[in-house]
Amino acid sequence: GLFAAGLRVTHPAAGRPPARLHAGRRYWHRVAGATDASQATTKVFHATMKPTDGIYARTNRRVSIPISRVLARTAITPNQVTLVTLACSAVAGWLFAQGGYATMAAGSLVGWFASMLDGVDGELARAKFRATRFGAWLEMVCDYLYYVFVFAGMGVGVYRRTPDPLWILMGAGAVVGV
Repeated sequence: GLFAAGLRVTHPAAGRPPARLHAGRRYWHRVAGATDASQATTKVFHATMKPTDGIYARTNRRVSIPISRVLARTAITPNQVTLVTLACSAVAGWLFAQGGYATMAAGSLVGWFASMLDGVDGELARAKFRATRFGAWLEMVCDYLYYVFVFAGMGVGVYRRTPDPLWILMGAGAVVGV
């Protein structure tokens, strides 16, 4: 049978080798066995990369794609990943708000993890054919909340270190800017 998560799949014409056509961001791949399915799945995840991805996004995808491949074999949904990402964002903001060097460094790591997970939900939605309007809306709202939590936390944290009210205003300005 034919199967490829997130791909449009077709039988090649009789007697021809499997077609490997590129039409925009869609790839065709004949899947006749486990090796073909693995290759097709790899194409799905690599198709999530965008030409506009900068070095930061490319680095994140090197981590998010392997995680997405593992999660694609589980019952975990893209929306669950989005909510875990939101929780990580809130934790990062809280860590930043503590104001200590170690907690701000930890906030940076948790914030990076949340940023990396931000790619997993979309990759998983495409791989599992679970992309929905609600999921896209939820992901967008959680993306904005990430910045609200992180900027507010940074403003409060730096204020705690320097007691200069300018940092509260900077954090509030960044939150309003989001």
